[in-house]
Amino acid sequence: MRIAILSCFYPFRGGIAQFNAALYTELGKSDIVQAFNFTRQYPNFLFPGKTQYVTPDDEAAPIDSTAVLDTANPFSWISAARKIREWNPDVLIMRYWMSYFAPSLGSVSRKMPKGCVRIGILDNVVPHEPHFFDAPLTRWYLKSLDGAVTLCDEVAQDLMALRKDI
Repeated sequence: MRIAILSCFYPFRGGIAQFNAALYTELGKSDIVQAFNFTRQYPNFLFPGKTQYVTPDDEAAPIDSTAVLDTANPFSWISAARKIREWNPDVLIMRYWMSYFAPSLGSVSRKMPKGCVRIGILDNVVPHEPHFFDAPLTRWYLKSLDGAVTLCDEVAQDLMALRKDI
């Protein structure tokens, strides 16, 4: 099976990138896996920390990835989808942790060919500090998925509140 993972990978830092590296490694033991990375995860003014990138102090697995998606540039959403489609995956896995990513990930997801199963790994469905736009954006993203994996019961309950059929 050919599995594409669209999310943040090295050189981006943090737990999500590390989780993705472990997922890539495990899935690669039995399937063909390709990591598709962000070219820009957040515009700098939206990033709450000092840097989005690994530092010498970080323990990060340097997963080989193809940088395709600038979350703030809609033109890149089209080209990212095209590059992933050209790789011809059977499954596309996307990490989702905040509504900011809904437009870019939902757009890419909707451009996958029929037969490509689209799965979301959902760290959060409802953010810790919700905004008026979170539910509509998240609902729109969720409608693009064939299935979802949640990482805790609370997130599963939030998912069921927005999309019961997944």
